[in-house]
Amino acid sequence: MNIIFNYYIIKIILLFMLLLNIIILNAKNVDNLESINYFKIKKIYKISLVVPIIPKDFYKIFYNLKFYINFIYGLKNVVFIGNEEIENLINENKFSLYFPINFINEKVLLNVDKIKNLIKKRNKYADKRSGWYIQQFLKMIYCMVCQDKFYLIWDSDTIPVKEVNMFSNKGKPFFDVKTEYHKQYFITMKRIFPELGKKYNYSFISEHMIINTKLMKNMINKIASKSNLPGDMWYEKIINSLSV
Repeated sequence: MNIIFNYYIIKIILLFMLLLNIIILNAKNVDNLESINYFKIKKIYKISLVVPIIPKDFYKIFYNLKFYINFIYGLKNVVFIGNEEIENLINENKFSLYFPINFINEKVLLNVDKIKNLIKKRNKYADKRSGWYIQQFLKMIYCMVCQDKFYLIWDSDTIPVKEVNMFSNKGKPFFDVKTEYHKQYFITMKRIFPELGKKYNYSFISEHMIINTKLMKNMINKIASKSNLPGDMWYEKIINSLSV
């Protein structure tokens, strides 16, 4: 009799656990920011998500924000970098009611107009891609104001669709790898860092990446100190090293 009784108790407990899991999974599939559960069970690092953004992409990001918040493991806040129009749009849409949102004016971090002129001078055809170059420089220079060991950069035209953990249980960052190969990247890299070359068969080009703040600072400072590269600022030295 005790065996039968214990059997049914175990079945009830298992059924309860199953129902609880279904409730939790359904709770994650939300359509509004207010319903999102921001608390995770275990976090190695709390990180900022850094997203350079232009006004025409604002409402796309506004809709996608819930995916970043709900699926990026350990996310503590989102940092938008853009112009004054972006700041106004953030205030008008009351982002901070749903999740900690920070804004940095891009002109505080970089001389955007100077970069556009440098790129145009370097190659008139590259002028159409000046926004892309500025995005990359903004992702890099954020390290100078970051107070954390790591930060996460993410392209605004992609979203996570399931939980993404960028760290191992021991706190080691993960890098997503691909097979893309763009020869011009390596030509430019050789001009800046002759000692480096392609070391792996796979590519580190990805829509998102964990950045070690200290290492990024060191790299920018090292580029800035290279007297053999023409230009005064670190980004000018990179632009003048581009394979065009």
